[in-house]
Amino acid sequence: MNKIKKDKGAAKGFTLLELLIVIAILAVLATVAVLVINPVEYLRQARDSQRVGDLAAVKGAIDLYLTTVSTPDVTAGVLGNAARCTAGATNPFTITPCTVSATRTVDGTGWVLVSFSSLSGGSPLTTLPLDPINDATYFYAYAANETANTYELNAKMESVKFGTDQDFDGKDGGDQPTWYEIGNDPALNL
Repeated sequence: MNKIKKDKGAAKGFTLLELLIVIAILAVLATVAVLVINPVEYLRQARDSQRVGDLAAVKGAIDLYLTTVSTPDVTAGVLGNAARCTAGATNPFTITPCTVSATRTVDGTGWVLVSFSSLSGGSPLTTLPLDPINDATYFYAYAANETANTYELNAKMESVKFGTDQDFDGKDGGDQPTWYEIGNDPALNL
């Protein structure tokens, strides 16, 4: 019988060239994955989803207020029929003064000038939401007409998906193509 002799000195493992090829392939795959997945865009989409949800919650609270309070006041008695307020630091929508310390309150002194605390069951919101970024570019805005009891809530979208693909900000019925606008004002043009 022939016996195969094993060389006890034979090298075991991978060569340097094989290791370099595998590392290069993994680097290319990782780069392609990051470019395709685009984590920055997913973070923008997450913030835009939060904006849509936040404004929907505030809209629901205002609608509840308008249907349950006998004489609703959508401007908290400020500026008669042209109240505007925002949660942002500086912006073109600010007409009424909103102090930074009070922007989240639900008693009519926050960025939404509706006193939710006057609801018989209590406020549906514990605090008013703020934009995830909340700076001079990205903030929530509120405008109301007390005479008509109409209001509008605005937020600027930042992702490609919400800004262009689904076009939340261009097909919402509002008058500002770069803002997401909801409310009960017929043309959302407050």
